[in-house]
Amino acid sequence: MLKGNKKEGRSLFRSSLVVIQFGLALAMIVSTIIVVRQLSYMQQSEMGFDKDHILLIDMNQEVNQKYATLKEELLKSPHVRGVTASGQRLGNNFHQWGYKVRTDTGVVNITPSNVNVDYDYLTVYGIQIKAGRNFNKDNARDKDFAFIINETFARELNAPNVLGMGVGHGWYKDDSLGSIIGVAHDFHFNSMHHKINTLSMVVHPDWGYSEMSVKVDGSDPAAAIDEVQDIWKRTVSYPFDYTFLDQHFDNLYQSDRQMSSVVTIMAVLAILLSCLGLFGLVTITVQKRVKEVGIRKALGASEQEITTLLSRNYIGLIVIAFVLASPVTYWVLNRWLDGFAYHIGIHPGWFFAGAALTLAIAGLTIAYHTLRAARENPVKALRYE
Repeated sequence: MLKGNKKEGRSLFRSSLVVIQFGLALAMIVSTIIVVRQLSYMQQSEMGFDKDHILLIDMNQEVNQKYATLKEELLKSPHVRGVTASGQRLGNNFHQWGYKVRTDTGVVNITPSNVNVDYDYLTVYGIQIKAGRNFNKDNARDKDFAFIINETFARELNAPNVLGMGVGHGWYKDDSLGSIIGVAHDFHFNSMHHKINTLSMVVHPDWGYSEMSVKVDGSDPAAAIDEVQDIWKRTVSYPFDYTFLDQHFDNLYQSDRQMSSVVTIMAVLAILLSCLGLFGLVTITVQKRVKEVGIRKALGASEQEITTLLSRNYIGLIVIAFVLASPVTYWVLNRWLDGFAYHIGIHPGWFFAGAALTLAIAGLTIAYHTLRAARENPVKALRYE
């Protein structure tokens, strides 16, 4: 086109390129839609606990020793709604270790996820109890010998009533096991990439906690942070190092957001390259058929008829691209979604939306030349050599 070469070239090869280019463009558009919706689904899904306005603060041995005093001082603040602590952070893979369960046939060993928590951990995080009760500091055996499990764990135990069952960590002696006092509703203690696993929670304050969770008033988080920091510095010498739980969960999906950005950029580039190729091909076609357009206009053909004549072959190729690319794109995206424990379904409407967008962009590209050719003076077209 740039050299003024008006030869049509090999029609099959040219048509194949159009189909491949727009097939890839369609695939990238649909992929962008699916990736963005999956990321949105993971970030907005109900986690089963309250992750908003939770301040996470690192703890060391000194903080653990003064934890009771620090907690008492923090709860006096009007900016603080709750204080608790745990051995591990929600969103990270909780440790798994040996666990004993006393059944009718004897003591069996299993390996659930485990987390050491403070007495009011479930209350601060808004985790609901489905059966039984919460931890109670006034009950002496709630320290070290009381366990709250999640629904998934209760189903795996497959017992008529799991409350009161003898359980304990792998190092507990068979004759000194604790018991299950409650069953909590399932919640996503890992990211949405993973299925909810069996979980057991226990209060082991002597083990020490690695992190304090402070639920603050969301109306003025800056003032809340300042006051928590001030109380912290007055009570302990350990550095005040904090983050918000919702930010932590956002970081868990950072690679997914990066993938979303990359796919979007690739979709834009695919469309741009496809339109450039189509622009060149339409230019050659229009130049080749200048006299034909002039004759048809002289015989009374309308602009709409001439535009349809020049563009219908390319529109047909784009439709073929849609038919060929859709099944392959569906298979690839379905395989990608299978990598998530919880994911959206693929709706056929998204493919038609991608096809409509592709056709609209291609139509504008084609219309630039075809409309100009259709509006040319037929006398000028008949003189064209």
